[in-house]
This record gives sequence, C-alpha cells and structure tokens, in this order.
Amino acid sequence: MQVTVTDLDNWDVEGELDTGLQPFTVAGVTISPSLTCHADVLVTGRDWLPIRGGEVALLIHSPDDYFDKPYLVRSGTEQVLRRTPQGAEANLGTVRELPGESILVGGVANHYHWLVDYLPRLLMARRCMRLPRLLINPPSVIQAQSLDLLGIRDWEIVHPSESVRCERLWIPSLLARQTVVHPEVPAMLRQAFPASKAARRRSLYLSRRDAASR
Repeated sequence: MQVTVTDLDNWDVEGELDTGLQPFTVAGVTISPSLTCHADVLVTGRDWLPIRGGEVALLIHSPDDYFDKPYLVRSGTEQVLRRTPQGAEANLGTVRELPGESILVGGVANHYHWLVDYLPRLLMARRCMRLPRLLINPPSVIQAQSLDLLGIRDWEIVHPSESVRCERLWIPSLLARQTVVHPEVPAMLRQAFPASKAARRRSLYLSRRDAASR
C-alpha cells in the first residue's frame, strides 16, 4: 500500500473533546494535547501508525526521525513504512475489521515507554470520556496489572504482524516528544496509582559509562 506521510491536522475530524491540558513548549519542542475521532482508520500493530485515505500520521516522529533511526538501522528491525520512489509503502500484514468505536492506546513491553508514551494518553482520554475498546499490544505483566488497577478490561490486542481497520477511532495525542514530557504526566500517574503506604526514600543511580547506547 502506497501512502503519503502527513499529520492529523490534514484529516477530517468527526469529533473532538477538550482534554483540559494546555500546550507545553520547552527547548523548541511543543506538546499539544488533543483527542479527536476519525472514521475508517487503519492502525498497524507495529509502530501504531494510523492510516486514513492513503495518508499516514506520524504522531511523534518527523519523517526523517522515523526512517533514519540509527538504532533500528543497526538492529535490522523492520518498520511498517519503507521509502519508495513514490514516497512510502506500508506493510500492513493481515487486516482485520473492527466495527464500532475504538481508541488508539498502543503499547510496548518496555516499562519506560509504557509509562511515559502510552499510558498517559489513556489517562488523558479517561478524564474526558467513557473509554471505548482499547487497541493495545499483547500486554506484558506490568501493562496488564496497570490496566487492571485502573479497572479497564475491554481491550483488543493487535499483534505486530497485523493491522486493524476501525470503523471509528479516537486518537489521543502522545504527551511526550523527543524525551520532553508534558508536566501534567507525573501528576496523572500519581493520581492513577496512589501509594498504598508511605515508604522510606531511597535513591538508586545507574551509570551509562560502559553502555553501547542509552
């Protein structure tokens, strides 16, 4: 499938909710919280790219960031999009149809990215609406436990080798970009998972001195 790389600003919006969060800018990076609904959207199980009408939205990366990630090139990790003379081609895998409403949460077993990139968009959406079916990865133990603590059990697992076509899809924006995190994220996480008891403070420092990468 040939696609044009674009963003959500070019898409027709069927619905939009006020997130209650203000845009945040620091060091030239702007995070603009949003929650919009779109009709007939494909979502890929790898990279969590929404595709509509031949256009794919890169929610957090610029095209250069997406296509030229050095660590992906080094590891040989396959991305959904690959460059072509016409622009980009999407590897969708098997496509399943999902009727009704869904919400794009996405996910990855990596603990940091789940807490910083994916879970906050779910917490933001939950403040604005009654959540429809979640689109997530096959959840790790930590992911499943956090969703259970939130009382959320209605989700649709989308595997890396497939895509789903959603009749109506809510897309909450990511609240982190280029390692910058929206300042409301820590408070949202603390409110969602309050400490059960006071614990003695302890600091643990990890050195990256001998690490090949971050």
